[in-house]
Amino acid sequence: MLHYQLDPAHFCSAPGLSWQAALKMTKAKLQLLCDIDMHLFIEDGIRGGICMITERFAKANHEHSVSYNPNLPKQYLIYVDANNLYGLAMSQPLPISNFRWLFQEEIRRFNVLDIENDSEYGYMLEVDLDYPDYLHDAHRDYPLAPEKLYVKPNMLSGVQLEILGVDSADEVQSSKQIKLVPNLYNKKNYILHYWNLKFYINHGMKLMKIHRILKFKQEPWLKSYIDFNTERRANARNSFEKEFFKLMNNSCFGKTMENLRKRRRIELITSRAILRKRVAQPSFHDFHIINEDLVVVERKKTSLLLNRPIYTGLAVLDISKLHMYQFHYDHIKRLYPERKSRLLFTDTDSLAYAINTDDIYEDMKNNVDLYDFSNYPEDHKCYSAANRLVIGKFKDELGSLNMEEFVGLRSKMYSFTYKMEDKMKEIKKAKGVKKSVVKRKISHMDYVKTLFEDEDQYREWNSFRSYKHRIYTIKVNKKSLSCFDDKRYILGDGITTLPHGHKNLI
Repeated sequence: MLHYQLDPAHFCSAPGLSWQAALKMTKAKLQLLCDIDMHLFIEDGIRGGICMITERFAKANHEHSVSYNPNLPKQYLIYVDANNLYGLAMSQPLPISNFRWLFQEEIRRFNVLDIENDSEYGYMLEVDLDYPDYLHDAHRDYPLAPEKLYVKPNMLSGVQLEILGVDSADEVQSSKQIKLVPNLYNKKNYILHYWNLKFYINHGMKLMKIHRILKFKQEPWLKSYIDFNTERRANARNSFEKEFFKLMNNSCFGKTMENLRKRRRIELITSRAILRKRVAQPSFHDFHIINEDLVVVERKKTSLLLNRPIYTGLAVLDISKLHMYQFHYDHIKRLYPERKSRLLFTDTDSLAYAINTDDIYEDMKNNVDLYDFSNYPEDHKCYSAANRLVIGKFKDELGSLNMEEFVGLRSKMYSFTYKMEDKMKEIKKAKGVKKSVVKRKISHMDYVKTLFEDEDQYREWNSFRSYKHRIYTIKVNKKSLSCFDDKRYILGDGITTLPHGHKNLI
């Protein structure tokens, strides 16, 4: 109430509070889409953050590393994270009103490279793009224009088939899960923000055809709200305030993309006659028997009011990807061309690299405008508080400590070690596994063993589960570590990977 003059008790969740606070503070009037084709067009263009393991093992080799070998090239492992990536994207000019399709004659005369990023009107396009073969090696780590794909069995390597324990792709069941996969295939009917299209063209992709263009008026209407929260976070007096204002930025973005199609009507039924009627209705979706006298019926909504500005979500997601691409291609790859820099993994707003250079910190110091060094020791040569918590700046997640060894198994499943006060520390991630189990029952060496010995790791833990509105204590025995990853093509050494669509795989 102090900061937003809103009572949190009137909201079911933080996203609802954050969204209303943003609208109240900015006084923006957002035009809702009345054309279903526009809504479907934007829905098809929404793609989440990029998460993948690019190189599955790497080891540091420099004067400060534990096992330095002067006969080998120097190699630093660096892990950086973009400050409030979505906040940065939400501070840019975003769609607000005056949506319309361009006519064919306008499309014929349209040149996206002539449009400034801060122009009064912006565009979302549906295009065909070609990914020339000569770009494949340069773009192998972090391909442009990621797509949602079903990874087919014939896209897997012999190493991946061996991990699955089969002899041929015919024995593998096709994946039913669609994934966001950065790849080097040509793109057909690809929907994207015009900022991204300009970047892709400037970095070598070929624009073959424009199918449709949606024009809109754009303004940085969320910037004042993002700046307000960022300032409050920078001046926070405790960790709660710091995390709260971070949440208010991030949850606001989530509300713009709320999928109303997933909403259901829930009805508690005690009458057999009414139950028969509900089950016979076309809107019936599912039911859950609680006991012999009570059934929960789940129905789809018969009418749907699409009243969310999902165009904001598409723009924010594309602009945030663009920021990460700019750091990778316009900074890292220009400073360390070809294989002098290799991407190890990315997880939406973070990037980890193996970089061959004499002194990574001297290089970073020479590009201080890109980095937030406020978490470095004050006696470190790179230390500066100038960019503290500035959105979009990249921060060394280890705060000048040296990463020693990295192991990546699959998206959101990786581990690395670093040295702190003459002791080796570990940071481990394993999506779907209880955090306390990862911390206490899984070690970095378990990741190493899983990768090099192809040995899945199982762990047991106790958990609370709700079943039919009753709370149970259960014992879970789950595969916690696995080295199978199908987002990229794993080569024979089991460590190096190539993106699907690479010219060497055809």
